[in-house]
Amino acid sequence: MKARRMQAVAVAVWLVLMAAPFCEAYAAGMYVRDWITITVKTEPKESAKIISVAKSNDYLEILNEGEEWSRVKAPDGSEGWVMSRYLTKQMPKTLMADRLKDQVKSLTEQVAALKKDNDRLLKENKSLNSSEEVQALRLEFERLQRESGEYAEMKKRSDELEARYTADAGAIERLTRENNRMKTSERLIFTLLGGGFIGVGLVIGMVLQVFRGRPKKAGYRF
Repeated sequence: MKARRMQAVAVAVWLVLMAAPFCEAYAAGMYVRDWITITVKTEPKESAKIISVAKSNDYLEILNEGEEWSRVKAPDGSEGWVMSRYLTKQMPKTLMADRLKDQVKSLTEQVAALKKDNDRLLKENKSLNSSEEVQALRLEFERLQRESGEYAEMKKRSDELEARYTADAGAIERLTRENNRMKTSERLIFTLLGGGFIGVGLVIGMVLQVFRGRPKKAGYRF
């Protein structure tokens, strides 16, 4: 029947959508973490020239992975270095939530189409005299009910994931502010230590200069 072919296609599309995130998880690349924009530089150091930028959820091809810096291929095709701590092999929650919303939308459209077909079949059922065809239609209706239940479960998972993402977003923002504050404190400490070493060096130099400039006392003669 035509309705069964349409349902088979819908199931196939659903399986492809569900498998897509897992396929990408094993690709040779990493994602940019949530809620940040990073710079791609010509060399693995902070003072290097910036050649490109990458935003949250961007998927970067890893050319050379390191503990502090990794060489990547940016979305615009340029190649450069980014700090490894801003990359993750796991799909970011924001991107996962967007994918799940698209899947839920697609399933909603499929359920609407199946319900439309089901309504048409119910109308045709009134004019059928064969008990075998009636039984087939009843089984088809029961299957549609099961698929509707699966859709409701998917919607519930989507709502739970979105709630978790909202909670995690606040924690990530606090950690980012704390990280920036710690960087500022480290720079200030290094500056003070450097100034202290320079001051001590100047004092030692002045003391040595004073000792060198003093005349030597004549020794006793016997």
